[in-house]
Amino acid sequence: MAIIAVSLSQSVVTTNHDMQVAEGTDTFSEIVDLFFAAAYNFSTAHTYYSSASEAGTTLRINFPDGAYTNYYGVVLANPNASSGRATATGVDATWPSYYRLTYSGNLNYEYQDTSFHSTTDTISAAAIQTLLPSYSSSYDSRTGNAIISLQGSITSYEDGRFSGVVTTITGKAERFLDSITIGGSFKISGNGQSIGMNLATTSVSGTLSSYEERYRDGSYISATATTVPTTSNTVLDERIFADASSFPGNDSFSISLPGTMYQSWLISSGAGNDSITLQGGGGTLSANAGSGNDTIILKGASHAVDGGTGVDTVVLSRGKSNYSVTATGSGYTVTDKAGSDGTATLTNVERIQFADAKIALDMAGDPLASTLLTGSANAGQVYRLYQAAFDRQPDKTGLASWIGGADNGMPLVTIAQGFVTSWEFGLKYGNPSNHEYVDLLYQHVLHRPGEAGGLAYWYDQIDRNLQTRAQILVGFSDSTENQAAVIGAIQGGIDFTT
Repeated sequence: MAIIAVSLSQSVVTTNHDMQVAEGTDTFSEIVDLFFAAAYNFSTAHTYYSSASEAGTTLRINFPDGAYTNYYGVVLANPNASSGRATATGVDATWPSYYRLTYSGNLNYEYQDTSFHSTTDTISAAAIQTLLPSYSSSYDSRTGNAIISLQGSITSYEDGRFSGVVTTITGKAERFLDSITIGGSFKISGNGQSIGMNLATTSVSGTLSSYEERYRDGSYISATATTVPTTSNTVLDERIFADASSFPGNDSFSISLPGTMYQSWLISSGAGNDSITLQGGGGTLSANAGSGNDTIILKGASHAVDGGTGVDTVVLSRGKSNYSVTATGSGYTVTDKAGSDGTATLTNVERIQFADAKIALDMAGDPLASTLLTGSANAGQVYRLYQAAFDRQPDKTGLASWIGGADNGMPLVTIAQGFVTSWEFGLKYGNPSNHEYVDLLYQHVLHRPGEAGGLAYWYDQIDRNLQTRAQILVGFSDSTENQAAVIGAIQGGIDFTT
């Protein structure tokens, strides 16, 4: 079960938007590219060193421009030779006023009098920290300097090729961004030299299992237990929540956005019985709940909700009298009469839960339905059946009970059988013959005498046992004529508050 929690302030949304406009949005491959581009740029700018010193197993190499590299855990194959091979466990390459690149693992080198370069390395961790002075044209005063790190197992070769798996990427900034953490399993490959020369990018494929952003003002984005497919072109922003295939379980979404947004947010929860809470967003925050019996909680503002298949419930915070519910060509709108909560647009939503009432919106019927119901017609069919059987409006307690049965897979004809054998049905219909039973259905359901053709058809059905009395009751209750007669009473929703 994925758990998604988002709470963003207006300041964070606006600052992120401004930075994206100025700098663009990094893809996953561009994030990984940073490490290999930094290594390439450092090595090409610092081919020869000016001096070197040793302190135990630490080797320090200084370059003419003030940059330096510390190698930790160094073991020389031949300590007395001026050239040869060496191993190390960690590296710290610092380029003052630019950046600091560190990495660790099983590192292998060849060296000569004035050069020291990598051969084949297996890197388990790496980090880049910017060291830009505040007067630099590249310095961003909104975030200050930043650090980004990765963990995994990556093999790099002397010719620039690399491949491996990244499991974690983390980052933080001096200001604005407190932390970012990306978790999963990501296969990467590429050529560091080509990346450093802007001729290529890292190839990435894998699955994002967790993602978190924390901001200095308390804003956050948190996603855990996810299965988001990740490629080179994946952008880690609101778009990862719009792919329903990434959320196949009983997932939980809680999204709170400020009033001014610069792009739309679509929450697609896919299969499963999901819980979705939407707040704010200024009309840009919507949900597609997919399959399953989903609960969508709306906390103010205008939201569009597509419940998908199943029995889906929208929950509103105030009493029913505070809203107007209006049928449309594709569903319903729910408008706050005071205007403060805006208008919610509902498609494929079967239920609305107010603070003091419950109404059902699933009206369409399938005549002679005798198979398991899917939730798209349950309430309307049960209401019509109730009124057809007893020639009265349903009592809310009974209606709620039978709707619950239909929601749980009870066939409509089974419900009809329960009505036909009830004491109330017996009082109203007595013990009629087959033909008298059909005549009474015309009288109590359609409120007219039967026409010749209709009577002949139903007499034949019941006389030859082609349909039971319960099935015939369903046929009358969900007939086109009865649906038209009843729709005026239920088109604004069926109240089944108990």
